[in-house]
Amino acid sequence: MHNNVNNSVLIFCTGENLRELAGQSVWCMDGTFKIVPEWYQQLFTIHIFKEGKLIPVVYSLTVRKDVICYCEIFDTLIVKAAALGVVLQPQTIICDFETALIPAVQASFPGVQVQGCYFHFCQAVLRKVADLGLRTRYLHEAEIKKIIKMLMATAFLPLHEIPEAVDLPGRDVSGSVAALFEYFRQEWMTPNRMPLWNVYHVEIRTNNYLEGWHFKMNRQAGKHHLSFYELLQLLIDEQGSTETLIQQVTSGRVTANDLRIKNNKYEEVQLRITALTAEYDGGTRTIQQFIGVILLSGYNCQPEAKHYWSTQPDMGAQGAISCMSRNRFMEIKKYLHLADNQKLVKGDKMSKVTPLYKLLNSSLLKHGMFHENLSVDESIVPYFGRHAAKMFLKGKPIRFGYKVWMLCGNDGYPYHMTIYQGKESHAPKVPLSTRVIRSMVDIIHENSNTTRHTLHFDNFFNSYDLLVMLSELKMRAIGTIRPYRSNGADALMLPDKELMKQKRGAFDYRSDGKVYIAKWHDNSIVRIASNFMTHSPLRNTQRRVKGQRIEVQLPNIVRSYNTGMGGVDLLDKLAAAYRPTIRSKKWYWPLFINAVNVATVAAWRLHCFVEDRPLSHLEFRRQVVLSLLQSERAATPRAASGSMSQLPDIRFDGVLTIFLVLDHREKV
Repeated sequence: MHNNVNNSVLIFCTGENLRELAGQSVWCMDGTFKIVPEWYQQLFTIHIFKEGKLIPVVYSLTVRKDVICYCEIFDTLIVKAAALGVVLQPQTIICDFETALIPAVQASFPGVQVQGCYFHFCQAVLRKVADLGLRTRYLHEAEIKKIIKMLMATAFLPLHEIPEAVDLPGRDVSGSVAALFEYFRQEWMTPNRMPLWNVYHVEIRTNNYLEGWHFKMNRQAGKHHLSFYELLQLLIDEQGSTETLIQQVTSGRVTANDLRIKNNKYEEVQLRITALTAEYDGGTRTIQQFIGVILLSGYNCQPEAKHYWSTQPDMGAQGAISCMSRNRFMEIKKYLHLADNQKLVKGDKMSKVTPLYKLLNSSLLKHGMFHENLSVDESIVPYFGRHAAKMFLKGKPIRFGYKVWMLCGNDGYPYHMTIYQGKESHAPKVPLSTRVIRSMVDIIHENSNTTRHTLHFDNFFNSYDLLVMLSELKMRAIGTIRPYRSNGADALMLPDKELMKQKRGAFDYRSDGKVYIAKWHDNSIVRIASNFMTHSPLRNTQRRVKGQRIEVQLPNIVRSYNTGMGGVDLLDKLAAAYRPTIRSKKWYWPLFINAVNVATVAAWRLHCFVEDRPLSHLEFRRQVVLSLLQSERAATPRAASGSMSQLPDIRFDGVLTIFLVLDHREKV
């Protein structure tokens, strides 16, 4: 077809091959050197896909590998195609990262997308691994191998997410591994290079088809460096096979399925990568299943997280096995972040979990405040590691952990959570207990009317001054109180010893018109105060004394406190009943688990609030877990007649479902 003696370029191509080339938008290019005559440097070939089969259409022998040589090949093809009445306008050209080839392609075909070969990209990174002396560690150290593979896997991410994905595993490395990351940033992360090796949403990612063709030609040649005429005969035979294949496909005697029989393995890999990319784009399916497995561990306990994927008859959980792989779960667990580390707030000890708890608080208040009786109390999240905000609470059921201030309804529904971070360096003169209550009242005021609610709290928070302040804010409040916070009222009432001598149920009180404070004789002396309620009307209640049940007086303020207080304790009891057992060494993992667990309890309380026949706590959790694990909508076996193949929330969520309203009954 073309022979340039000056540049020593020989191009072999038929008119029919040029027409086939013009009809395809994706071209593949590469060179091989083993079979060429000794005075040539390479056999450069251009291939196209015909019904899924890679077909060579252009063969070029060159003595050099420079821009001028490649431009002459492309310009000659363009001129010859124009003489045949066709135009060469490829949309994508797949090649390796040869420095001379890419500029020549961009110069001859303006606007074409040059796609680098992912295989050659990985080979270049692995060669650098060997140069840095990391080959042995890559082969024998699982952590180093994982980091390097993660580096190469960034090619599957969107371009704008690659820098952060490279920085994430590269923050804690040192020595030769750090040098590898520095090489990667300088060599591969420049604006011009990144689009070449990025394969996000790319179906054809490598030139391995051409490598297979090279292997076939080398095998047919039987030796290296053929003579010119031996190579010419080899190319003639290959062209004959190409023309026969094209004729068979054109005539319909060979279908795409026939050509792809040997490519089943590649097709499986392609489908898997497509599915994974779709999951990544959606960003919900994997996280939903991850949370589903975590909630599953609350009532289906295994010794370790890995045992949920055990195939032994006495271990394993089919729900976890069917929804995601163990390695995938462990990877998500290992790299789970709840906040952007580049945007952490200085001085906020909980900045890694603050965004999650802000989102959760917003969701909990989405339906407003529908309880009249509210309570404020502390909740402890178990944690035995090291952290500046970890607390020790002597005499408590949970002695070590994070303290969380909770605002709840009397049935345990949570409205707001604030993680206590310890003593402030510049604490205001207002007591901590008052600041906590004031912040909760602000939450109530922002989302409801304070006059509609009654706030209950224990003696850690309550004081005479606090009740006066709440009266000014039009917030009704009741709480037990300590003697030294009663503004002197305790000294004016009967001493504890005198009151204990009276019969059970006896009480004394004082009021100044703003705050009412009472002492009541029960098993011990109970001190209680309110800014709106007194002992009237008195009621009777039963107490067991020396094995017998007797009637004792019950002041109305005590009865109201017992009715409204205890929402936080009830929430703790419900959360502890099926607390997830999967552990992690991250300090914020217990807080993440607590957020998921509290959200589940809140969802169940809402379910009980609206349903006439609500599910039990355990059954509700099971339904939530099954819904999360089935969120992929995987194909399921045909269900028995009368049973549902999917859970109600999946059946009626409107995804992949079309609802039709028919005027008459008929089959659709």
